[in-house]
Amino acid sequence: FTEDLAKRFENAVAKSFALVGTDQQQPAAEISPAFAEALFKKSGCLFVEKVTVSDLETPPEIEGVLLVEMGSEAGNVAKSLSELFSRDEVAPSSVQIGSQPFYSVIREEQSETAIYLGSANGYLIAGIGKDSIDRALNRMTGKTTPAWLSELQSRHDSPRRNSLAFINIDAIRKVVLPLGGPEAENIVTALGLANVQSLESSSGYSETEMVNRLMLRLDGEPTGLLALFGEHGIQLGELQHIPADSLFAAAMSLDPSKVINFVLSMLEQFAPGEAENMDQFMIQFQRETGVDLQNHLLSQLGSTWCLYNGASDGWLSGLALTVSVDEPQKLAAVLKKLIGTVKANSEGARNPPKFTQRMVGNSEVHTLQILGMPLPIEPSWCISGNRLIVTLFPQTITPIVRPMEYSALVDAEMVRSLARPFSGGDGQSKILSFGYQNSQRQFEIMYPYAQMLVGMSRMLGSGMSDMPPEIEALLDAMLGGMQLPPARSIHKHLLPMVSVARQTSTGFESETRQTIPTVDAAVVIPIAVGMLLPAVQQVRVAARRTQSANNLRQMALASLNYESVYQEFPAGFAPMKEDQPPVSWRVRILPFIEQNHLYEQYNFDEPWDSENNLRLLELMPEVFQSPSSVAEPGMTVYRGIGGPGGMMGTDEEGASRGRTLGNIMDGTSNTIIFMETSDELAVPWTKPDEGIDPEQLDKNALFGMYPGGTNSVFCDGSVRFLADSIEVETLRLLMIMNDGQVIPDNER
Repeated sequence: FTEDLAKRFENAVAKSFALVGTDQQQPAAEISPAFAEALFKKSGCLFVEKVTVSDLETPPEIEGVLLVEMGSEAGNVAKSLSELFSRDEVAPSSVQIGSQPFYSVIREEQSETAIYLGSANGYLIAGIGKDSIDRALNRMTGKTTPAWLSELQSRHDSPRRNSLAFINIDAIRKVVLPLGGPEAENIVTALGLANVQSLESSSGYSETEMVNRLMLRLDGEPTGLLALFGEHGIQLGELQHIPADSLFAAAMSLDPSKVINFVLSMLEQFAPGEAENMDQFMIQFQRETGVDLQNHLLSQLGSTWCLYNGASDGWLSGLALTVSVDEPQKLAAVLKKLIGTVKANSEGARNPPKFTQRMVGNSEVHTLQILGMPLPIEPSWCISGNRLIVTLFPQTITPIVRPMEYSALVDAEMVRSLARPFSGGDGQSKILSFGYQNSQRQFEIMYPYAQMLVGMSRMLGSGMSDMPPEIEALLDAMLGGMQLPPARSIHKHLLPMVSVARQTSTGFESETRQTIPTVDAAVVIPIAVGMLLPAVQQVRVAARRTQSANNLRQMALASLNYESVYQEFPAGFAPMKEDQPPVSWRVRILPFIEQNHLYEQYNFDEPWDSENNLRLLELMPEVFQSPSSVAEPGMTVYRGIGGPGGMMGTDEEGASRGRTLGNIMDGTSNTIIFMETSDELAVPWTKPDEGIDPEQLDKNALFGMYPGGTNSVFCDGSVRFLADSIEVETLRLLMIMNDGQVIPDNER
């Protein structure tokens, strides 16, 4: 089956390149067999030595190398890849790195970052940064193993290691966090991630299973999210009620009081409004029920939570949730009070919920029936010993609370094989979670669906008459004639999946044993980090855009308040009094943005660039400073709309006049008053300027502050993000207050 997959991958790669262009078919055909062979049968490694980020707008500088074992084909693959990468771009050039020839490929002419492709010792080598590749070549010929790698291998000893990964989280944090600013650092600290040093993982094979290990190493004690576990972790005896025939089982140590306190602290720091809403909810809940959620209910629950499905109790009905209880009698009283409250509030209802009770041994089982809704379940619960049990059906509780009628999962041999983590390991460890899956039973359920999906996908491909022939050929190469292995040949080899996670003196570690191979979790981390950088950039850009929109909104509201006082909007560049120099509209609205002290320092009898008035440039209010602008201090990119028809424009005589609401014939919601331009149009904030002339628009200068468009604010105070795809004529109509033209519906 694996041989068949490799061949299909090879064919699919060749056909997919054929869809792009005929000039790429030959190189693709040359590399496909080697890549298919490497993907399924060979080894390789990836490392990143250095990442330098100067700012959000500049791509990060990366130095790293990828090596893939390809044997004698490595050189040919490097050559073919260089040809593929350079199609329609800059042609590859030959360079010497160490004693090996490499191809240098620059994807874009304006870019200075080159990808180097070459081979050595049967490995395809691709990298960024000649020095990194040179050092890698030297290490390949060395005879000693670096000390850090030897130490890493000793912690991840495995007879047949399949993967080994090391992620320097401390170094990544130092690169990424500055991009997010103080807010990101505060969040990371609050989450308890500030002292995480590294993530290590490995996978390998025993005689019958694949073993995955994961280690999260800390510098100091866990905090934040990493400190929400129970004080003593999970004890083996707390899992005795989980039946050995479970389809799956999961147990976790989690202190509910710590969780609620953590959530409240996070809300208070980063969302005070939501924290207040949560406080009000808890107060209202206590007022209506007499139960303090935090101190009466959550404080009674213990820290060991279990979720499992006993197969003999039914595929659905066997689902059960249990949680340890510190003080069973107090919890029973709280639950009784809650039931009483629900009953009281339901009096007179057409279909009130019905609560029933029955005794099973010494335990009282409660069942809820919602008569007005055709639900296929009857939620039930009881407190048995020091355990709260919640199920979907009342009969599921019976075998749990009676003297044990089944074998315990933790007594099974495959669970006992992981007894070392339960016994404590280094003397300071504690179990935080336990997981189990009956792989054979789950395989029996899922594998028939996999077989059906393969068949349906083939039918879908051949049944779509309008599908292009080349796409149909690609689907046929991937799925045509595929035969999954017989279920029996897989089923007999499957062993249960068992995993254990624990806290140690150095951090956290987990171990998972299973028959079906999986991808090493830490291998995905570098890809995630690579995706994180542009994601962080997008978040920062969005935050800046939002802040700028708030600035524009404040200016518009100030102008509306100005109009309420003077019955006209501030003039763009008119004098305050006759025979005085012109004054900017920004200076006029200073008293309306709580900047009266600046207003009083401005000398209206002198021009804006007099010695006295120039001193105010460096005191520009934050509302006039776009968070995305890199213009010189004292310069603003917030411009009014000028011209004869603009709100900050001129009258028929060319004089700057304050507009009235009556002048806005097109409606306040259809007329722009201010816009955020690019730095190209930045002006001193106190300078009386004529604004943007709708009749002489330069879209390239207006747009460019943000990807896809720019902010604008209308005379009604609403801020909108205008897409850079907007037609120039539509933009002109929005700027003119009295053109009488209809705005196209698709541009509103």
